[in-house]
Amino acid sequence: MTRSLDLEFRRPAKNVLPGPSCAYIYVKTYTTEKDTNGKNQIFITPDCVTLKELDEQINQLIKELEEIRKKAIRLFSKKEHK
Repeated sequence: MTRSLDLEFRRPAKNVLPGPSCAYIYVKTYTTEKDTNGKNQIFITPDCVTLKELDEQINQLIKELEEIRKKAIRLFSKKEHK
């Protein structure tokens, strides 16, 4: 189960012209903070005060992306998609 990222998979509606399915990776959780210019910054990790913490967050994001890849492979290869 992913924490920060996930997959949105959309098949074309049956009542419209045929078209391809579309997949999107979206951000499930984030925090925002204004930068020094007043623009919102979006963060997909919590505060990391050590390199070890940052490395753990990077590993978690990679793991989530791999899970999303597996899910996408499964969805794109389903028989009704072909």
